[in-house]
Amino acid sequence: MNTSPMLVSVCMITYNHESYIKQAIEGVLMQKTNFRVELVIGEDCSPDRTRQICKEYSSRYSNIRLLPSEKNLGVIPNLIRTLESCTGDYIAFCEGDDYWIDPHKLQKQVDFLNKNNDHGLCYSKAKVYKEKEKTFKKSFGVEALTFDDLLVNNTISTPTVLLRRELYDRYNGDIQPENKDWIMGDYPLWLWVAHNSKIKFFDAEFAVYRVLENSASHSTDYKKDLAFLTNYHKIKVFYINKYGHSNMENRVWQRYYSNKAYLFLFKNEKKIDELLSEIKEFETPTLKLRVLTFLLEKKFLRLFLKLYWKKNS
Repeated sequence: MNTSPMLVSVCMITYNHESYIKQAIEGVLMQKTNFRVELVIGEDCSPDRTRQICKEYSSRYSNIRLLPSEKNLGVIPNLIRTLESCTGDYIAFCEGDDYWIDPHKLQKQVDFLNKNNDHGLCYSKAKVYKEKEKTFKKSFGVEALTFDDLLVNNTISTPTVLLRRELYDRYNGDIQPENKDWIMGDYPLWLWVAHNSKIKFFDAEFAVYRVLENSASHSTDYKKDLAFLTNYHKIKVFYINKYGHSNMENRVWQRYYSNKAYLFLFKNEKKIDELLSEIKEFETPTLKLRVLTFLLEKKFLRLFLKLYWKKNS
């Protein structure tokens, strides 16, 4: 029996993951460590067999704690309650449809953070698996170690992260995410940590990130994608205002409208007129010019270029 006083908590939220949850749990159980590991599963009242599978594992393994909910709470409330139930010095993340592939993931990350007290978070690349196509795509995750890096684009794959628990507690007190209308629980946390600590990137693949159809961040419905994009941008603006990074404002707005144009071109071309009108309403002429120029320079927006000149010729 491992009697190490140090403990790592793995936060696993799950809903309707009966086809994947075993793989997620087994990825945690296979970890080889010289410290104790607990797995805390926030099961959000799934209508399928997810809860039954989790119960079977929790009855067999004393280091697995199951947190069932009597009604569906939703992603953010479920994440918050599961994180608050984690008691370890460090917190790792793995949602019920993702899984770890390196049995030494936790050991490598803990060893680093134990030796580098100025670092609060570490992460790696993740293999991307497209569930519908049953194929692996290009790995996700590049080195983005600063607040400004992450403000432009979130390149941290959640199932690869290890975080100091005391930083999560400070974030919770400072930001109070339960009082925000954010639909993402990870990205605001990464931004806060990047502003208040150093981050380490491992150039390796520790996990598999599974892309499902019609998830919050990947949908066939442009309205859902737009809601996600808008909320993503809202979080960035919140942090720009909080920390005064006005030098990043133009880049953040450029990224927002670039992604929005891309979304409309491929999923609802009729919305391009609305997008152009929205940009034209900018109160700041310089920002309007920069956003339009940025969009027109993008190779994947050739269709946008044609439409723009057609509408304004």
